Order: sequence, then C-alpha cells, then structure tokens
Amino acid sequence: MTIDADAYEGRQTVLVDAHGALVANTPYMLMFDQNGYLSAAVVDSGTIRYRIVVPRETIAAAGDEFRGQIVGRVNNLVTPSLSITAGHALEIHNALVADEGGAYDGSPNEFGIQNVTTTSATAQDMTLLNREIIGTT
Repeated sequence: MTIDADAYEGRQTVLVDAHGALVANTPYMLMFDQNGYLSAAVVDSGTIRYRIVVPRETIAAAGDEFRGQIVGRVNNLVTPSLSITAGHALEIHNALVADEGGAYDGSPNEFGIQNVTTTSATAQDMTLLNREIIGTT
C-alpha cells in the first residue's frame, strides 16, 4: 500500500497555470478564470478576494502548470525578515507576508498560522489555511 505523503500530512494542492517564473516556497495569489486556476503576484487590494498558493518547486516560465499547495504545513515559506511568535497569524500587509501581531482570529487578511517562533528569519514554518482573503494596507 502506498501512502500519499501530502494527504497524510494534511496538505492539499491544486493544478495551477503559472503567470511567470515562480520561486519555490513563495506565496502567490491564486485566481480563477475561464481556463482554471492561475497564479499572480500578491498585491494589496480592498476589493480583490483571493487565496494563497505556494509552489513547492521553482517554476520556469509563464504558462507552465504546477501543483500549488493551498492547505497544510509549509516549511521554509519565503518571507521578508520576520520576528514572529508561534501561534501568531500570518497576513498580507503592503503586498508582503507579515506578522498579524496575535493569534489567528479570522481577520480578512489572515492566511496562515506560524508554527515556530523565529527572530529576524526570512523563512517561516507555518500552516497554510485555505481561506479567501483580502490583502490590506
């Protein structure tokens, strides 16, 4: 019997068309259009609702299909330098990943929960939540 490691660890992925070259473990917007799922650079908007998708490998070019993670533990998520406490929510702020400053409470821009306390780290171990968010400034 073969066990799917992603399913075993609670990860969920979707098939996505890349909007350009993508960096592994970097958060992108997950959009949906007439052709299916499409990635996009994270932006701040009070009107665009989107989910976060994380490619687990580098993607070479626009139009390449990849399996993007939308739920579950992500190790080494690429972020700006953050000092963050385990249990704090991660949010999109000024088009970047940021510490929400407290525990996850379902605020419109929260997309994940930090798993490990870090100091000035540019890679975070976190749990990605499959929820629609609105990036805020």
